[in-house]
Amino acid sequence: MKQLAPPKLFLLLLLFAIPLGITTRAMKETPTGFYVMGILLINIGILLNYFGDQEFKIAGTTIKPWEKPTHLVSGGVFKLTRNPMYLGMAFILISVAFFFSSIAPLATALLFIIIITKKYIKMEEQNMLEQFGNDYLIYKKKVRRWL
Repeated sequence: MKQLAPPKLFLLLLLFAIPLGITTRAMKETPTGFYVMGILLINIGILLNYFGDQEFKIAGTTIKPWEKPTHLVSGGVFKLTRNPMYLGMAFILISVAFFFSSIAPLATALLFIIIITKKYIKMEEQNMLEQFGNDYLIYKKKVRRWL
């Protein structure tokens, strides 16, 4: 099944969020605190993606949401959130709003969260339940989907 991979969806929305932020900025100059928050969110987003990806590689399971997983990954950043890479991408999209002191780019982050949840996470959760049964249900009770 040919699908739009989540990183491509993220990049498309990021490419939309940046000009949206530029054209709807609330102030001529972004306050320093907004820049700091934007940098913090980008760095957290990058780290969540990196460490999430590493956990998948260590476990030797697929990162592709439409493929059946071979291992239940629940260590590292997966102790904090069941979807660290999606959360990281959402944080990066949210950071655009801070960099341009504009609320409009938050719409891209919200759209990303909605699409990812409905199109990918629901499918992934079903695959996890089918593959790992009660072990997945126990993990799901302990760790939230997003935060």
